Amino acid sequence: MNQTNETFYTIDQILASYGSTWVLDNLNLYGFIIISTLGFVFNLFSFFAFLDNEFNIPLYSYLRVYVLNNAIMSFVSFFKFLPYTDRLFEWSNSYWAQFYLSYIYVPVAYMSYFYGSVLDIVILLDRIAYFNKLVKRIMVFGAYKVCVGTLLLCLIIDFATFFMWNPHHIDIKTGPNSTFTMWWCGLTEFTTSGFGNVMTFVILVVRDIMVMLVEIGLNLYSFFLLKRFLSKKMKITLRSGTVTNISTAVKSKGTDLQELSVDAVTIETNTGPATASSKRNAAKKGDQVSTADQKATAMV
Repeated sequence: MNQTNETFYTIDQILASYGSTWVLDNLNLYGFIIISTLGFVFNLFSFFAFLDNEFNIPLYSYLRVYVLNNAIMSFVSFFKFLPYTDRLFEWSNSYWAQFYLSYIYVPVAYMSYFYGSVLDIVILLDRIAYFNKLVKRIMVFGAYKVCVGTLLLCLIIDFATFFMWNPHHIDIKTGPNSTFTMWWCGLTEFTTSGFGNVMTFVILVVRDIMVMLVEIGLNLYSFFLLKRFLSKKMKITLRSGTVTNISTAVKSKGTDLQELSVDAVTIETNTGPATASSKRNAAKKGDQVSTADQKATAMV
């Protein structure tokens, strides 16, 4: 009995040394399942919503691929609890659980993250093309062709990730006649080699640093273009409003002149012909109104 208790305590210490606790294992089980399920369902809903014929511009084609990529990442993440629940499931500490983590989850998750960041850049370029003629000339290919091309580019840059991890194990003696096999996901010989170190550095620079800097720069540039567009639109709106006010004022003056003419005719009918000076004044006012009409028309 004492030997059994001592063995259990030793295995518990081994699991704790690899980061496994009851709290973390439960969080991994329920957290990964719930969050991944919600992400997968909502991304699928978005994908089918964007299939509507109303969304037939390139932007929504990019968004379809974007949410589909996120759905794939959520689906793969659903099973991430497999190698991280050692205290809850015996098969969590096995070769196949670490095989899944090494050859499926890690490469696909990294690749999906990288591809999603590149799609962010493509979507930004598609928005900028509405304001920049040079970018518009670049974005001449079909949306799905661009998505396939960027996917191939991401695979070429990130291909080394598929060879960086593999299952490792160690046999730990927990008693006179018992051993405990501990499995984990570790680095491969390729990763620790000179060429592997170079590839890791290239991937780090291109995938994690350059893409982030380009995305930040394009976001700032698109914000600048949008702000400039709104400023120009505001100026045109103000100018149009000024011209409308002038035209309204001129029309109002024209109406007043017509009323004066009617009054003059009425007076002339009642009192006789108008004097020469009154006729000259009326003609002068008519010329002024005509000139104002011409200026307003020119401004419009």
